[in-house]
Amino acid sequence: MGDRVNGHQFVEQVLRRGAAAVVANPKYLQARILSHPAVVKVKTTEQALFDLAKFYRQKFKVPCIGITGTTGKTTTKEILGTLLKEKYVVLKTEGNFNTEIGCPLTLMKLSKGHQVGVLELGAHKKGDITLLTELVAPQHGIVTNIGHGHLRYFKTLQNITDEKAELVKYLPPGGFAILNYDDARVRMMAKKSRAGVVSFGIR
Repeated sequence: MGDRVNGHQFVEQVLRRGAAAVVANPKYLQARILSHPAVVKVKTTEQALFDLAKFYRQKFKVPCIGITGTTGKTTTKEILGTLLKEKYVVLKTEGNFNTEIGCPLTLMKLSKGHQVGVLELGAHKKGDITLLTELVAPQHGIVTNIGHGHLRYFKTLQNITDEKAELVKYLPPGGFAILNYDDARVRMMAKKSRAGVVSFGIR
């Protein structure tokens, strides 16, 4: 379901065209459509997509780099993806597909040919970064900065900081937290890291 269009209105159409399966919430479909053998009934399509992507991600040992921060995520992802493509086959977030919908859709494109993933992790509410890091399972993480851009969701800079720090807390001991040391709030995240810490900055 999107903000403007409910995809359930197209279920009958895609079934007629021979879709192998359709994941759907029964409350949006008529009984005659629900009885079709290709309809997979779920409580919410969003959760079904997330669960499927998490299962699919676990089938691959491809190392991933998670990128979060108030601003600069997409630019950082594009620069890093371009650099890594010189040596590796890279899966990276398209556009700003960095939500609980976008990240699963990106991960579903993983293949045996990929050697590294570069994924943006966005947050619009408390718990989003925890959820997305558990999905993406990044070995390394980058935090660009902490700013006022998410205040309408999180109310205070400290809440934003705590949310973004979830990426750093998740990283495994063999990985790296790459932190903007020009930003005092990001610099403090080093204390939460089990991974190695690499700093960057201008000052």
